[in-house]
Amino acid sequence: MNMQAQLQAAIAAAEETLDSSPRNLSTAPANDADAPTIPWSTPDVDDAPHLRAHYDDDQPAPQLKSLGSKAVTVQLSTSTVGLSKLDHVETANYAAGNVHTHIFKGSDNLVRIAVNKYRAVGAYLNAHTVPWDKGVRMVNIVKYQDIMAGLRQLIAEAEAAKYEATRNMGAILAEEAQRLQGIAHATGKPHIADVSKLPTVEDVEAMSVQVSMMPIPDPDNVDPRLGNTEAETADYVNKLNEKADNAGKHCISECISTMEQSSNSLSVPVGDLKRYHKSVIGNLADVASRMDGANISDDPAVKQNIDALVKLADKYDGDDMLSHNQTARDTAKLDIDALMSRMQGLV
Repeated sequence: MNMQAQLQAAIAAAEETLDSSPRNLSTAPANDADAPTIPWSTPDVDDAPHLRAHYDDDQPAPQLKSLGSKAVTVQLSTSTVGLSKLDHVETANYAAGNVHTHIFKGSDNLVRIAVNKYRAVGAYLNAHTVPWDKGVRMVNIVKYQDIMAGLRQLIAEAEAAKYEATRNMGAILAEEAQRLQGIAHATGKPHIADVSKLPTVEDVEAMSVQVSMMPIPDPDNVDPRLGNTEAETADYVNKLNEKADNAGKHCISECISTMEQSSNSLSVPVGDLKRYHKSVIGNLADVASRMDGANISDDPAVKQNIDALVKLADKYDGDDMLSHNQTARDTAKLDIDALMSRMQGLV
C-alpha cells in the first residue's frame, strides 16, 4: 500500500470512529444540556482515579488507538531572505555580539510582505498541530485535509506576494538604498549606505516552502523481515505513547499560555484601563478550538479541560461589562484562574 493509500485508509478509519461516537469531539456544546462533564477538581485528586492513572508513575499513558491511526507527521521547511543585514563595522566596534541593520522597513514594503507571508505558513501549521520532533509536527488525521487546504492557500498567497516583489524589485532596491543613505547621513556612519549586501531579485525568487507528509508506522504492522525483537517493539510503543502524552500536554500548555495573557489583561483595574480588547475572551475561544482540533491524546482529562475552556470562553463572549465593570472583570479573572490552576496539574 503506497503512502497516499495509507493516509486515506487512516482518515477513513478515524472518521468512522468519530461517526460511531456518541459525542462530537470537535464541536463545542450548543447548550448546557449538551455540555461535557467538566472536572471542577484537579484530575489527580482522589475523586477522579480514572484521570490520574498515568500520573502515578513515570510511564506515558497507553494509547487506546494506535498513534498511526490518529495522526500523521508533517515536515515544513521555509526558505526566505533575511530582513536584516550584519553590520560589520558596528559589530567590530561593539565587540560583544553581532549588530544587524534592519532592511526593507515599512509595512508596505513588498519584500517584507512576501517574507511575512512565507513565515505565516509555518506559524499556521504550528498553531494547529503538536510537536513530533524538531521541524516536524504531528497532525490530527481527522483535521489533516483541512490543515493542508489552509497551508496550500497560504502558500499560494506567499507565492503571489513573491511574484509582486520580484516584479517591482528595481524600485524596491532603489527606495531601500535611498532610505539607508538617509540613515547614514543622519548618523554620520557612511557604511550604512552600503547596499551590496541587500538581497537580489534572484534571492527573492528563490524563496519557497516545502511540505512533506509521513504516516506513523503502526507497531502491529512492522515488516517482520526487519527482525525486530519484542523488546525493540515495546520500546517503540512506549515512544509512541510518550509522543501522544506530550502532545496532550502541549495542547494544555497552549491553553494555559493564552489564559495567562487574558488573566493579566483582566487584572488591570477599570480605572487604569485605556481600552478593552474583545480578544481577551476571543483568544480563549480561538486556542480552545485550535487545541481541540490538534489533540490526539487519549487522556480524557485533556479533552475535558479543553471543553471546559470552550464553555468558559462562551460564557464571557460578548460580555460588554468586562470593559467597564470591575466586578465583572474580577469574576471573569477568577474563573479563568481557577480553570488554569486545574490545567496546570496536567503538564
